[in-house]
Amino acid sequence: MTPTTQPAADESRWLRLWDLSVLTVVEVGLRLRHRRLVARLRGLMRPLGVRRLHLADPRLANEKFFWRKTIDHDPRFTVVSDKIDMRRVIEDLGVAVSMPRVHWTGESADDLPDQLLTADVVIKAAHGWNMSIIVRDCGLEPSAIRDRCRAFLAASHGAPDYEWAYFDAPHRLIVEERLYPGGGMIDLKVKTFGPVVETVTAIHFDTGDRTAGVWFPDGRGGFAMAGQASLVSDAIDDRPLPATAAEAVRVSERIGAAFDHVRVDFMTDGRTLYLGELTLYSGGGVATPFGHQPDSVLNRSWDLRRSWFLTAGQRGWRRIYAASLLRAINRRAAGDVHIGAAGPLPRAMLGVGLRGRAEGP
Repeated sequence: MTPTTQPAADESRWLRLWDLSVLTVVEVGLRLRHRRLVARLRGLMRPLGVRRLHLADPRLANEKFFWRKTIDHDPRFTVVSDKIDMRRVIEDLGVAVSMPRVHWTGESADDLPDQLLTADVVIKAAHGWNMSIIVRDCGLEPSAIRDRCRAFLAASHGAPDYEWAYFDAPHRLIVEERLYPGGGMIDLKVKTFGPVVETVTAIHFDTGDRTAGVWFPDGRGGFAMAGQASLVSDAIDDRPLPATAAEAVRVSERIGAAFDHVRVDFMTDGRTLYLGELTLYSGGGVATPFGHQPDSVLNRSWDLRRSWFLTAGQRGWRRIYAASLLRAINRRAAGDVHIGAAGPLPRAMLGVGLRGRAEGP
């Protein structure tokens, strides 16, 4: 070895040791600060055969969800998680897609127009999940609907699973038109990693219980059923994807291009397609049933280098940590063609949805 190459080799070795030291310090800090969250993740992963967690340098999807919750505090995430402000993201991206018509938004249940309390509409909490009322089907008097809406406004979604994006979301109500009141609605949930779509889940409601089929790209421009149960149902629904799935994938690719990972949720009857919402913590931040498998495309396709944390630039200890994490991922990417398949995140995307909203760290 010549004298001119020795310093470079030494530098590489010392740089690796430095990065390992930085990542270890952050790992310890995360474990101390988020003990309850770490215990839950450990309890999920150990029965699946994962004995060692990597929290500061995540490799598996479930670890990456933990990292998104605790480290990647993208100011766009609060906008994305708000059912009202989320529409601004779609506008900024210039995506042409139908969405349910909005009849009213507000911060107080007392301000809900009386006529909407008997109309065929859906009242939702804009700041959370599983807080909605189908007015015509709920069997509640208007006063009881207002009471339930007050409970929605008082609830803070996201705390049990530490879904950070909801912490600062304003507590508001949104009233939308009801889609497909005659039935036959299918939920399409499209998971994107950058502009790359890796799964489509079709959820059917016409059997009395929810049934679902999970579909993966077949390498020929289409999708093939995975043959595995989904998070929403143990029953596998092998009906083909609806004709509108192709449009859902195209729209999802446009939206996904602004992020490292996002789930795009649609409603369809097979003929028309509506965008419902964007989801950042699918399953509360649990990638079932693939989130523990190192070779799963879902794990390897989620490239954290497209994240806000590793794209926007950080300060203080975060800057040091971001540099070490970036180098660690780059080393793994050299031997894995899946990492980086979506390419880097364009910095212009970091402003998507933030018009008129103060940006924070």
